Amino acid sequence: MKLAEKFPVLSFACDADEFLRKWSENTDVVAQLRERRIFRVEVVPLFISGAGILFGDDSNFLVYLNDFYPPEEQAYSLGHEIGHTFHFDLSKNPPQSSYPREAQDPVAESFCKEFSLLWVAQNSEKEIARRILNSAKLLVQCNL
Repeated sequence: MKLAEKFPVLSFACDADEFLRKWSENTDVVAQLRERRIFRVEVVPLFISGAGILFGDDSNFLVYLNDFYPPEEQAYSLGHEIGHTFHFDLSKNPPQSSYPREAQDPVAESFCKEFSLLWVAQNSEKEIARRILNSAKLLVQCNL
């Protein structure tokens, strides 16, 4: 089922479906992250969450993955955080939220979970986990 069908109230669900369709034949995880303006992924101790996303100094997204979880679970956390980028207009610098609800909105969180499941299935949990384990090569900072 497409995300737009499952989440008809979320205007950005169509964009997420298009992203998944576009990358269905190309599992270059780094290129996918760059398209969503994620240029750094760090595995760090987090005490309250499996992952988090915020803006770095360069106005691009920075994703933190919890070092407590194994790389296979971190793959799903990364997918979940990619889902959050669809709440933003990436043509703006820094990206502007196009979803005015609270950060922990249950509908948005459900969308991100569903996106993550689809994204990981499409890109291979083991391949994403391998890239996370070798996080020094996961992403190379570059200018947009």
